Amino acid sequence: MPTPQEVAEIKRLSAILEGKRPEPTELTYIS
Repeated sequence: MPTPQEVAEIKRLSAILEGKRPEPTELTYIS
């Protein structure tokens, strides 16, 4: 099962692929 950090990274990459900015709450997981 993926960790919260991995989930946040997947969501961030998906958002980039869709041409959207990642949400600030997702950025805080990986920063």
